[in-house]
Amino acid sequence: MRIGVDIRSLLDQETGGVATYTEQLLINLAKIDTVNDYFLFYNVFQKEIDSVFKKKFSAPNFSIKSFHFPNKIFNSSLNYLCFPKIDRLIGGVDLFFIPNLIFLALSRKIKKVITLHDLSFLLYPQFYSVKGRWWHKAVNPKKIIQDFDQVIAVSESTRNDIINLLEAPPEKVKIIYSGINPENYQSLDLITQAKVKKKYQLPEKFILSLSAIEPRKNIDSLISSFKLFKQRSDSGYHLVIVGGYREKINGFRFLINNSQFKEQVHFIGYVSNQEKPYFYNLASLFVYPSFYEGFGFPPLEAMAASTPVIASYSSSLSEICEEAAILIDPHNIEELTEAIYQVLSNSEFSKRLVAKGLKQVQKYSWRETAQATLDLFESLVDDK
Repeated sequence: MRIGVDIRSLLDQETGGVATYTEQLLINLAKIDTVNDYFLFYNVFQKEIDSVFKKKFSAPNFSIKSFHFPNKIFNSSLNYLCFPKIDRLIGGVDLFFIPNLIFLALSRKIKKVITLHDLSFLLYPQFYSVKGRWWHKAVNPKKIIQDFDQVIAVSESTRNDIINLLEAPPEKVKIIYSGINPENYQSLDLITQAKVKKKYQLPEKFILSLSAIEPRKNIDSLISSFKLFKQRSDSGYHLVIVGGYREKINGFRFLINNSQFKEQVHFIGYVSNQEKPYFYNLASLFVYPSFYEGFGFPPLEAMAASTPVIASYSSSLSEICEEAAILIDPHNIEELTEAIYQVLSNSEFSKRLVAKGLKQVQKYSWRETAQATLDLFESLVDDK
């Protein structure tokens, strides 16, 4: 079977959840599948990065298919002219897989599979810029659902959203959970950890927030809760916020600058995947009060690092975290403050939460994600 895969999500320098999903899925498909041929497509103007992808996806049955059209012209042509057909551009395939929403044009005769990670753009359009809202409207996810043979949802919560909001036939939407590599967050090199701590001038004790900086992540509420926590508890804890900006947030900086504890709030910015595990390991507590997630990697990453977790009970987070995290109402600052105090003031409770977290992450395996995805591909082509 010839399988085409769109890897344009891997072109962003600041990798997020979709890029993590795409990369880990392909790495694990390469481990379990030596029979089928994979053709990895991307387009980028005036930038040759084939060598990076060839090194990352070096299996003999994996090929890189790169093109260098001006991106805006290419996307406009795909969207308005339905040309060129990407599957024909890469030499023809039996099945084409899209790991996220993106502009595309594909032949009718081939099998098509797409993964949808969340529908925040429909549920919380106020959290998106005008450009972001236009982009999602132009991509037209409802039409993609109609045209594709199968949709992968990364959680039951996302599956329900796809069925209810995009009117997808239930039989067309299959849940395949994303995975995690717990070993990447454990038994870390202590010398490197000390270097990371020194590089970012991290305090001895801190609460960690790690996510893209955008309104949906609800970091404003965490900053407000941290202020209440500090007023009630004479502790040495700081707040460390890690992440790159997705959308401009004026209130975010305002809250920090006008807090009496602003010297104890540290905004780090984006950090690489190589440094990220050290932040989890150095933290006393990880807090993730997001309004909406399709899956939610960071809570599981923190659990893998033996760090207790507080997360919101909204959308997929209660499904993914279950009883391994304290689940709070993301709209209730008082409730979040109480949860922070409960974890940081009770070491025995914190240890029990850590033990539950380490057990929880064992439920999510990239190898199982890859196997379920491959089984889906093969079932579609066998039925052709």
